[in-house]
Amino acid sequence: MPEINRKLTFDAGIEQITAYIDQTPSQLPEGGQFVPGEAAGKQYLDEVLFPPSVEQTLIESFRPKVTERQLLTAPGYHHAHDQCMEDLGESLKEFAGRPGEEKLQAMAQVLQDVEGLRNLFNTYRNLLHQA
Repeated sequence: MPEINRKLTFDAGIEQITAYIDQTPSQLPEGGQFVPGEAAGKQYLDEVLFPPSVEQTLIESFRPKVTERQLLTAPGYHHAHDQCMEDLGESLKEFAGRPGEEKLQAMAQVLQDVEGLRNLFNTYRNLLHQA
């Protein structure tokens, strides 16, 4: 159905009113403003055809909500791990001789173990690439 011209004049015929073409060209949205994966897309057709069971609902309720997506990348994880180690070192200095010091030392040991395991994994991965 043709769009009716908003500027109606009585000296124009009906052909000019209904054959109005918009002079402003259509434009596509800007390219770099939307990152795929950030927006939560919902699959409505799957919900209608395959409604979630009680088990699926329980499993989904335990899934953690990721608020900082940069932690899912390797550089983001390394930066967060290093920052955590620095903050933990400062906390150990602050809590020296207090009752919470043992828990902080245990946490520091766990983070150091994770770092050691990650280094071991990288070594094995590099050896597999060379083989």
